[in-house]
Amino acid sequence: MSKLALGSIRFGECLIFTGKLQLYWFLVVFRYFICGGIYPATAAVIHYLIKSYEGNQEAHQLNWKNFLRTAQINFKQSNQVGFLSGFIGVFLYVDLRIALVFTRNIYVTGCLGVLLLLFIGTFLYLIPSIVRYRLTLKDSFRQAFFLLLVNIPNTIVMLIGMGIALVASFYIPLLVLVPVPLFLLVNSWFAYQGMRKLEKANEK
Repeated sequence: MSKLALGSIRFGECLIFTGKLQLYWFLVVFRYFICGGIYPATAAVIHYLIKSYEGNQEAHQLNWKNFLRTAQINFKQSNQVGFLSGFIGVFLYVDLRIALVFTRNIYVTGCLGVLLLLFIGTFLYLIPSIVRYRLTLKDSFRQAFFLLLVNIPNTIVMLIGMGIALVASFYIPLLVLVPVPLFLLVNSWFAYQGMRKLEKANEK
């Protein structure tokens, strides 16, 4: 089989895989009345993306039943982390806005700005950490923050890549069909690299 034909087959398989992830993500989100389904569905997508990076057979067994089971396994923990993160993020953002408008103290504003950036960076590693390590709520935040600290350059590249993916999904017709897997592909890939880096360091 020629390289072109082989490449076409793999591209088709990739489209089918991402298409399924997008469809199942929507189904889980609506199954749990949107708010209750966003984080479990996202955790399930990241789970299967990481499995695909590892060449795990589970990625080839993606179907609705398996996806739903994965979302249900991560339901409680992902929602706890997601809603708590949302509260913290809104709290920090409101405080920063108040500091900018009313306080206008450069030190207070600077500290709040740094805290908000650290929080955003930590949030990027939270769900991948839950999916891979099955940690408690407290340990999930600790692990995610540690991953941020040891992967700051990769985190910056991750944010840039996620921004490019977001823009591309609006302008490339084919990508409009799979915005969630495309967006999470960048996030999960760099998070996975960071986690593997730590795992290899701990093995030595």
